[in-house]
Amino acid sequence: MDLQWLALAAREHRRYLLLSVALFLLGAAGGVALVVDGVDLFAAIGLDGPGGVFPAEPTVPFLLANNTRAFAVFLLGALTLGLVTVLGLVVNGILLGYVGALAGSQQGWDFVFVAIAPHGVLELPALFAASAVAFRVVARTALRVAGRRDTVQTRAEWRRTFGFVAAAWIALAVAAVVEIHVTFRLVEALYG
Repeated sequence: MDLQWLALAAREHRRYLLLSVALFLLGAAGGVALVVDGVDLFAAIGLDGPGGVFPAEPTVPFLLANNTRAFAVFLLGALTLGLVTVLGLVVNGILLGYVGALAGSQQGWDFVFVAIAPHGVLELPALFAASAVAFRVVARTALRVAGRRDTVQTRAEWRRTFGFVAAAWIALAVAAVVEIHVTFRLVEALYG
């Protein structure tokens, strides 16, 4: 199977992928700073802890639905000129940074790595891809409105973009399976 179109789509979205990662990391740094400052983020937003966000025993369909919602919000954030996408990336970064820093301080950084890496290597790039598409569509539309482009994207670019979105969502679906069947089992086996 020739996946050169996917590599081309990734290249076309590269600067927007980097922007997405930067915004997420900015949020993550903010989340870590909250822990360092002793802020109880969960109490501040009216929750008893991270258990208020996820069920005690999540399932693949639950995780997939939850992650698909975030994916769609990031993607459709283009309709708000990217503002919702920016907010989603930063807020999700804050949450991951906060929870990761808490867990790292209480259970060690090896625990954080094992709890995030197996599924995170698929889930995070998928979410960044959705954000990148939103940012690119906004940027291309702005150039079109300013008269600096004849079209927002060519037909071939739209096809690659839709394929890029589909590939990212498939990665998101695989990440949900990996989280339940690999990450949770690894954490249980290594940390009880």
